[in-house]
Amino acid sequence: MLRERFPRRISRAAAYSEVELMTRSNQLNTLLMEIMIAVLFFALCSTVIMDVFVGAHNQSVRAGVQAQALAAAQNLSDGLYAAEQREELLLENRFEADESGVFTRECDGYTLSVALGEERTAAGRIETAEITALYQGGELFSLPDARYVSEEVAR
Repeated sequence: MLRERFPRRISRAAAYSEVELMTRSNQLNTLLMEIMIAVLFFALCSTVIMDVFVGAHNQSVRAGVQAQALAAAQNLSDGLYAAEQREELLLENRFEADESGVFTRECDGYTLSVALGEERTAAGRIETAEITALYQGGELFSLPDARYVSEEVAR
């Protein structure tokens, strides 16, 4: 009966082994926490790097489309400058006119839009064209074009 009241005595070796077991357990938990933090760090770094690569790819695609559209707009501007009948030239190049007089054409990933204008003066007329390139609903650039035709040459 006396033994039941007092706790059992633990030998030094048993106490030492329990402390050693707890220390090893804490060391393993600490090691697992460090590994988890390292994995989370690398996962975070990989998401940031993927975001940077996707942004760079999108910017590269946009730059390629812009270069193609600029080359097409410059060629069209040269053609409009040399053409006697600008509307016919646009229709021959597969542009479609809408009711407001703006000509549009869908190209490889972009849209070219041409608005023609004309201003008459006593000495002649100024023919203008505004060539605009659109990409994914936004404007890439706008290229103004103008040509002066004197009345003497027009006759």
